[in-house]
Amino acid sequence: MSKWALFAAHRYVRAGAAVPREIGPDGRPLVRPWRRRPSAAVQVAQRIRAGRPQPRWPRLVGLACITLAVHAALDPVGPMAAHVAASASAGPGPRLDPIVVEAAVPGELPGPLRFRWGSSDPARPVTLLVFATDYSPLTSRSGLVGTGWSADPALLEQLTPGQTYHCVLRAEVGSPIVQTPLTSFVIR
Repeated sequence: MSKWALFAAHRYVRAGAAVPREIGPDGRPLVRPWRRRPSAAVQVAQRIRAGRPQPRWPRLVGLACITLAVHAALDPVGPMAAHVAASASAGPGPRLDPIVVEAAVPGELPGPLRFRWGSSDPARPVTLLVFATDYSPLTSRSGLVGTGWSADPALLEQLTPGQTYHCVLRAEVGSPIVQTPLTSFVIR
């Protein structure tokens, strides 16, 4: 389609067509009268411009910008390394379901504390990390299998009622390690 458009556009090109025409082939003016510049005004403007030469630095800066643009176009920055070698159209990668923390009933201290999570593969071992209020690591339980874990007495001794704690679940899916969003819970 574009080949025929170019052919049709260049069929009628005549000599001098690069210069804008002021008078059409039928003799009527193509330029509006208020847009027509008298030749005397053009000569005066050229004489005034020649009388006040411009400094050289704007041209040098312009040439430097053009050179930089040409260099950037011919030698672009290489692609950034991705953390996961996957196409952008591949969709989301593997992920874990968030943790649900079932804390003790307010009247029972220290009561049972259970961490529950959903998993598409309950046989896959996961690691549970529990953080203190200031996000310092409190404990880590690795090799957990299934969809939940009840806190042992050693962990319950480290937890203080009324404090906010945080937990995260990590698992290795293929080569990347995936983890759940940080979940906060309060011991009552």
